[in-house]
Amino acid sequence: MTTDNLGMHPFFIETIGYLASAASVLVFFSRTMAPLRAAAVVSNGLFTAYFLLKGIYPMAVLNFLLMPINIFRLKQISQLVRNIRKAAAEATSQEFDSEALMERGRRVVLPAHTQLYRKGDVADEAFLLLSGRVLFVEKDITILPVSMFGEMGMFTEKSLRTMTAKTVSPVELLVIRYEEIMEIASSDSKFSFYLMHLMVRRMMQNIDATHASHRH
Repeated sequence: MTTDNLGMHPFFIETIGYLASAASVLVFFSRTMAPLRAAAVVSNGLFTAYFLLKGIYPMAVLNFLLMPINIFRLKQISQLVRNIRKAAAEATSQEFDSEALMERGRRVVLPAHTQLYRKGDVADEAFLLLSGRVLFVEKDITILPVSMFGEMGMFTEKSLRTMTAKTVSPVELLVIRYEEIMEIASSDSKFSFYLMHLMVRRMMQNIDATHASHRH
């Protein structure tokens, strides 16, 4: 099969080759995977057409075979992005799916006025409040079920408690070690985003409380 048989001007074919080369250059300049794969798909398609029209069949076959692989990878990346966005949206909702924590934690029932920990204590576990109320003494903040707390110690330099917590009423808690929390976060994107949003809310509460104390 020749160019003349196809009735195509050589300039048109060479243009396809230049466009394919330009798409290949974009592959190397892409900093994220989705644009990289998209550019690779375009490059494979154009090079397939170019080498086919030039009669260089081995290279045409190679690019033709690479194209579905890159399309498949592009679909995988797009699905991953959609899953991450969905997990982030679900993590911001008020409903918290604690099933993963239930499987890893241990249940504890405590009476009212029990001190759970003091500010400055070494921290190695967090809590999920299943029933009752817990007070953060320094900020005078009371949390209700179902709320996770005590996780801030994971992110402090020396894993220290940032506030004192005590029970206001009889409570039922789920106690989860930090190692378990990190394992869940590494395998459950929804939980990792929930944890991230929880940390942001904690920091915003601390900032608001600091500003309020300065005004008074």
